[in-house]
Amino acid sequence: MSRAAIAEVEEAPDKANNVYTASLAGQCLAEFVGTFIVILIGDGAVAAAVMTNQLDGWGVAMMWGLAVTFGIYVAGPVSGAHFNPAVTITMAVFRDFPRNRILPFILSQIA
Repeated sequence: MSRAAIAEVEEAPDKANNVYTASLAGQCLAEFVGTFIVILIGDGAVAAAVMTNQLDGWGVAMMWGLAVTFGIYVAGPVSGAHFNPAVTITMAVFRDFPRNRILPFILSQIA
């Protein structure tokens, strides 16, 4: 590797420290959409299993797993993808989640 290439690598900005920050309204919208995706796909899998008898327990579990994965991909970078009031409260108690965002997040999750 040439010295110029090494210098370019050393001078490259650290992208790991660039965290996307959104307003409270944006974070609440991300929580709402992420929770909506999880419930839509997860409950849709249960409905398909009950109504059509085409999915077994393994298929329902896989669909719930994919639903949570999709929700995390959508909301994770913006709000942290809590999706559950218990997770939001736990993050406020044991982590540095701002206490003034607890109620808006919970309202977004149960709306």
